[in-house]
Amino acid sequence: MAKGKPRRDGGPEVDECQLDEYWLDDLFQAVETGEDFAVFALALQENARRYGATWLNADLDAYLGAIAAYAHERGPFIDAADAALPRQNPWKVAAEVLYNARHTRAS
Repeated sequence: MAKGKPRRDGGPEVDECQLDEYWLDDLFQAVETGEDFAVFALALQENARRYGATWLNADLDAYLGAIAAYAHERGPFIDAADAALPRQNPWKVAAEVLYNARHTRAS
């Protein structure tokens, strides 16, 4: 791993992988439009290329299984929330599933 770099928030130094995780999280939080989602998806792809071995689901088969598991687990909660909350941004929901499936254990 590369030598640590200062964090944007002034916190302790982090390695390249951690820095990329902060950046990826920033992109995830910013998803509002299809364009934002495309930028996030490309960043997620680059993260997989660089650090896929650190993901719980490092290969496509495991990742797709985790997407299904995450959606199944979150589905009832999201459906119940739909009745009580304003409609969720579909780009954000898609980004949430992809982002969290990296570290979700597939059933």
